[in-house]
Amino acid sequence: MYFKTVLFIVVIVLTAFAAPSNIAQLRSEYLKAESNSGSVDKLMSLTNGQTDALSKAYRGAAWAFKAKHHINPAKKLDYVKTGLLTLNQAVTIDSKDIEVRFIRFSIEENIPSIVSFTSHLKEDKQYILDNIDKNHGFYSTIKGYMMQSKNLSSAEKSKLN
Repeated sequence: MYFKTVLFIVVIVLTAFAAPSNIAQLRSEYLKAESNSGSVDKLMSLTNGQTDALSKAYRGAAWAFKAKHHINPAKKLDYVKTGLLTLNQAVTIDSKDIEVRFIRFSIEENIPSIVSFTSHLKEDKQYILDNIDKNHGFYSTIKGYMMQSKNLSSAEKSKLN
């Protein structure tokens, strides 16, 4: 009985801290996925079945990148819708995670204007500007992306320095 109790506790603790244990790999595949469909597949695989906010955000991004690499316009639209739905679920799970907000911002910013699913750009931009932290593990990527963003004014970009 003692062994089962200890095993149960170990499993619970590992499960609680396991998600997302592969953050470095998620980030790496995310950065390559725009131009590499193999990275999209890897990102989909890494996030399959994950329910934490960050994994969901990366899964949403993977769906959006899948749309970019697909030829069929109807499939592209379906993939974008699925991606944005998944990204919005991630933000609902943890609206204070700057990386989740950044992923949604970067995806929405790059959706063609004919697709009207970019309703969170201002909200996410402001959250990122107000909460960016130099100690965050993805800080340099977030800052670098925001510095080249067409949705930030010069004054907003200067806040990042």
